[in-house]
Amino acid sequence: MKGINQIKNAKGFTLIELLIVVAIIGILAAIAIPQYQSYVAKSDVGAVIQTLDAMKTPIDHYVMTEGTFPANAAAANLTTPPAATGTLAINAASIAFTITKGTPSTKGKTITYARNPATGAWTCTSDLDATDKTKLMPTHCQG
Repeated sequence: MKGINQIKNAKGFTLIELLIVVAIIGILAAIAIPQYQSYVAKSDVGAVIQTLDAMKTPIDHYVMTEGTFPANAAAANLTTPPAATGTLAINAASIAFTITKGTPSTKGKTITYARNPATGAWTCTSDLDATDKTKLMPTHCQG
């Protein structure tokens, strides 16, 4: 008889308790997903900045030895970034990287480093939205 009483007194979770747990998980997800997307976007931009920063020295070397800006990446012996993340374009005095795969705030956006021919100084610009620029770009590259 003792076993039957234990079964009668055994209780599981009530519907209210389960709903509270589901609500808590929903609130945590609502906070975590935007934070994760912001982290991924910052990572995308950081990778582009790092790629472009690494290209400045070989381009400066090419300009010093050849007297002109390289026409393409192969001319300056630059390794191009993986095509899965974006495309690289070398123009008249600038290098531009367009992000082809990324978060909605970075996909299709371009970060450009332009070299001043007279001084050799590099300036950084991007077409990110103003709020994304402040959140994602380093301080030296928010122009």
